[in-house]
Amino acid sequence: MRMFVSIKISENILPYIQRIQEELLQYAFKGKKTPLEMMHLTISFMERMDEKECNLFRDLLHSMIFPSLSLEFIGIGSFRSVHGNLYYIKVKESEELDYINDKVKEALTSLGIHFDKKQGLYHITILRNVILKNKYELITSPLPPNVEVISISLIESHLTQKGAIHIERDRFPLLGKTSTLI
Repeated sequence: MRMFVSIKISENILPYIQRIQEELLQYAFKGKKTPLEMMHLTISFMERMDEKECNLFRDLLHSMIFPSLSLEFIGIGSFRSVHGNLYYIKVKESEELDYINDKVKEALTSLGIHFDKKQGLYHITILRNVILKNKYELITSPLPPNVEVISISLIESHLTQKGAIHIERDRFPLLGKTSTLI
């Protein structure tokens, strides 16, 4: 199975993302939107994981206490690709986000589960295969406001000819203000 640990982007942020997608596509010859219901920030990606590994990993994550977290969106960026640029909304690094990232990767390592070790910036992919009409365009749509994160998720991903299909396999709460664990 292809699996990843992510932070699902909350519903109240999606209209901001949609406006940015639409504005960028106005300046493009072509481009493909990431569906709003699939918006997420990937923490760790595992190309191959069997059911036994998945269950062990889930149990280990459920035994951990993750700190509360707020995401701050700080800009729009792009990566070059052969098929066109990939556009993303950059998320500000934080101690809490780095801690969660480290703990997830420590859990994977302790179980001998292989994961993508690329260390990149935190981001939410919003468009793929974009070719702009002009080299630079000024985006005027506002960035989303900061948002409190209440959980991280383990997602199973299936690639199809129509795109990826994501299935949430489990959710792991973050220690928040209403937690009884304090």
